[in-house]
Amino acid sequence: MIAWGVGIAVVAVLQIGIAVAVELRLDPRLPYACLLLPVYPLAYWTINALAAITAQTSGLLRGPRKKRVVWDLPRSSA
Repeated sequence: MIAWGVGIAVVAVLQIGIAVAVELRLDPRLPYACLLLPVYPLAYWTINALAAITAQTSGLLRGPRKKRVVWDLPRSSA
């Protein structure tokens, strides 16, 4: 099973390498942009973690609501 993952990873890296080689002629600053690629997932995970921690903390401090929230959708009988 791991061979499939390795094969897909090799093909993906080859595709990225060819794309960068082709694009490098049009945009010589591309290597600098590639250095920032790992920053995006780090920022994404950090923002999501902070949002989750903020929501959970305020919910734990506030306690349960007096009235339950119910989502009632009007259904069409078609």
